[in-house]
Amino acid sequence: MLMVKDIPALEIAVGYRTTASAVLIARDRIINEALLPGYDFNFTVLFDQCEEKKAAGLTIEFIRDLNVDAIIGPTCSNREFTLHEKMWIKI
Repeated sequence: MLMVKDIPALEIAVGYRTTASAVLIARDRIINEALLPGYDFNFTVLFDQCEEKKAAGLTIEFIRDLNVDAIIGPTCSNREFTLHEKMWIKI
C-alpha cells in the first residue's frame, strides 16, 4: 500500500491512520464472510508522500524486490493538483 504521513492536508483522505484502518476493516470482513477462503493477507506499507516519481520507484520496489501480488496506490496522480485541492475548489 502506498500512503502519505505527516502531510496534514492529505491525511484525512490518504493518510496512514485513515487508510490502514479502512484496509484492516475490509480484510476482517473478507475473512469473516469467507469471501476468499484459503488466502492469507500480508500488508506492506510504503510512503510515497503524494509524489509521482517516488510512487513509481516504490512500485518497482514492490514488484521487483518484495514480490507483492497487488498494490493499493499511488496516493496521488498529479502533485500539482491533488484530490484535496480538487475538493477545495468545489467548495
